Amino acid sequence: MKDVCYQVKVTQEIPFWSGDDEFDICESSGRVEEYVAGSFPSEHLARVFAEALGQKIAEGSGYVVSAFTPKVTVLMVSRSVKEI
Repeated sequence: MKDVCYQVKVTQEIPFWSGDDEFDICESSGRVEEYVAGSFPSEHLARVFAEALGQKIAEGSGYVVSAFTPKVTVLMVSRSVKEI
């Protein structure tokens, strides 16, 4: 028996701010955070949720995209179950 679900995953590189009184510099801290925003029984539902989440992230950032903007992806997760 095979169990399949679809997960919406958010990945974001964490920035590091450095600088002095003159100007600030935004660099990569080398850390990446990932989390599952939701799990769904069908790919269609996962894609609809991922699109809405991506839109919400874009609105929150003022539609400015940078290397530190969270990325939303859809994953198919399958797990095999074998009775022994």
